[in-house]
Amino acid sequence: MTGFGDEYVTICVPGKATFMKAIREMIEQAAMDFGFEEDSREQIVMAVDEACTNIVKHGYQAQKTAGKIYLKVSVCRTHLIVEVMDEASRFSSADEKGMNPSEFLTSGESHGFGLYIMHSFMDGVEHEYEEGKGNRLRLIKRLPVHTQE
Repeated sequence: MTGFGDEYVTICVPGKATFMKAIREMIEQAAMDFGFEEDSREQIVMAVDEACTNIVKHGYQAQKTAGKIYLKVSVCRTHLIVEVMDEASRFSSADEKGMNPSEFLTSGESHGFGLYIMHSFMDGVEHEYEEGKGNRLRLIKRLPVHTQE
């Protein structure tokens, strides 16, 4: 997706679980400000929460350092875009769809459901990795029709 639109808010928080509530509240407010109904707001919050939790649990815990999580919320004409950036090692590609609920429940794995959540709840999921800089994950959701007019 080109032209990432007008920036709404950008925050940077330590990559620690204690900051997840602040991230969820910020994303909830942004989704509300752009006219998303409650179900859609909850889906956006859950997708972003899953991405950030993965950074904390798998990215920074593996490095044994608490890096930072950068979030940028912007809007273009028809979409809300949440960019989640970190300084952790490359994670498995966001192109992978993850395990669906029945696969997850029968797999015995403790992870692998998050990508499914992100792909199911958002209209687009894009991932980039740049050596020495980290990951950039874009979670894209089509704006409600009444806010596009």
